[in-house]
Amino acid sequence: MSTLNVACPHCQAKIKVPQDRLGQQIQCPKCKQALRLESAPPARQGADPFALGDEDRPVRDRGQPSAFWEFLTFRRMIAPVVLQVIFWLGVVGIIVMGLITVFGGLMLMGEKYSGAMMGGLATIVVGLLYTLLGPFVLRLYFELLMMIFRIYDVLREIRDKLDHR
Repeated sequence: MSTLNVACPHCQAKIKVPQDRLGQQIQCPKCKQALRLESAPPARQGADPFALGDEDRPVRDRGQPSAFWEFLTFRRMIAPVVLQVIFWLGVVGIIVMGLITVFGGLMLMGEKYSGAMMGGLATIVVGLLYTLLGPFVLRLYFELLMMIFRIYDVLREIRDKLDHR
């Protein structure tokens, strides 16, 4: 006698049921809720025909795919991590360049020709603005880039919640 693997619609527990019980009502051994066994479950509308089933997916426990599997199937994005590294390198670069500009303005103020004082003061102000506002502007730019990945994560969470209904 062959058995079927059925998921309880209430608690999602996997239940092995003899095939001759189709059309009958049984009780879930985990949550004790009654469920009616129908014939073969219908295929989900819009399901990916090339998606691997639970039995084919390498997982630690069947409900949760491994991080390495998610990396290989492009479900776990590395671009957000790379963008964060680039952001922090950019912040360090902006601060260093701003400080170099301020130091150049100080050096220019020490020159002995006319206009050096005003040029040096303007260079110092530009360097300070660059140092103070540069990381803020860079942060806004990278937040816009990260928003794409955050939208993707939220859509995946919504899809996962709808799949568990």
